[in-house]
Amino acid sequence: MALPKLNDQPKYELTIPSSGVVIRIRPFLVKEEKVLLIAMESQDQSQILSAIVDTLEACVLGEIDTNALTTFDIEYLFTKLRAKSVGETAKIELECTHCKAKNPVVIPMDDVGVKGDMTSQKGTVDIGSGVTLELQWPRYKTIASDATVIEGGAEATFSMIKHCISYVCTDDDRIKFSEESAKEKDEFVMSMTSDNFSSIKDFIEGMPTLKHDIDFDCIECGKHNEYTLEGMQDFF
Repeated sequence: MALPKLNDQPKYELTIPSSGVVIRIRPFLVKEEKVLLIAMESQDQSQILSAIVDTLEACVLGEIDTNALTTFDIEYLFTKLRAKSVGETAKIELECTHCKAKNPVVIPMDDVGVKGDMTSQKGTVDIGSGVTLELQWPRYKTIASDATVIEGGAEATFSMIKHCISYVCTDDDRIKFSEESAKEKDEFVMSMTSDNFSSIKDFIEGMPTLKHDIDFDCIECGKHNEYTLEGMQDFF
């Protein structure tokens, strides 16, 4: 006798933060959770990031272009998907800023959202000599495939800036930056002035992010603590 098919998963609606597009999702299943767990156990950041995207693609009902999603889109959607799949709260430990004791804190995931200006996802920077840069928020898949960004450090900032430049415009040309060679991209960024570089950094730092404010009284010393959790890694 064949086993029954389990097809009655609940469906939920979510809104993609950067575009306002409404999508429908189902909770992830054991087969998808297994892939996530294997990726987490590997401690390979690239593998973890890829597993997150794969899980989203599997659980969205209908079409979704994950190539167009920003980092905070993916973080928001996955956080909400995980809440619908394994629980509406997340339990983490936060260190007391006074006595350093570890405190268990429960976060209601429905309260977690993206904060920031959604209207500024594109921008322009005049870098002089008749050259203007068209900027865009970096896409999650692009970041997930860049080992330099994943590893962090000073070099990560330079890589992130290259991912934010969509076009280089002169009086005669509008050059798609992603189609240039790695060497040409490096030489172009390195030829910028400090002011040029800072302007692009300001654009990146103004990007919305997954964020939640939380406070608690320490279980050891009783002191009041206030934290701002930011980015998906802070919630799990």
